[in-house]
Amino acid sequence: VRAELGPDAAWCVADVADPAGVERAFAACAEVPRVVVNAAGIVQFAKLDALELAEFERLLRTNLTGTFLMTQSAARRM
Repeated sequence: VRAELGPDAAWCVADVADPAGVERAFAACAEVPRVVVNAAGIVQFAKLDALELAEFERLLRTNLTGTFLMTQSAARRM
C-alpha cells in the first residue's frame, strides 16, 4: 500500500476501542493527518438468540466507537 500511496503514507496499530490507545497512535505520528482511513472492523457470526451481550458490545466498541474515536482524534489534529 505504501508503494501506491508514496513515501508520505503512514499507518498505525491501535486498539481503536480504547481512547488512550487511539491518542497514543496519533501522538506517535510525526505529521498532522490529512486523511484517515477507518479500516478496523470485526464480525460476529451467531444467531441473535445465541449472541452474548459481551460479544455484541465488543463488536460495537470496535466497529462504531472505534470509528468515532479515530475520526475525533484526527479532527482535533487537522
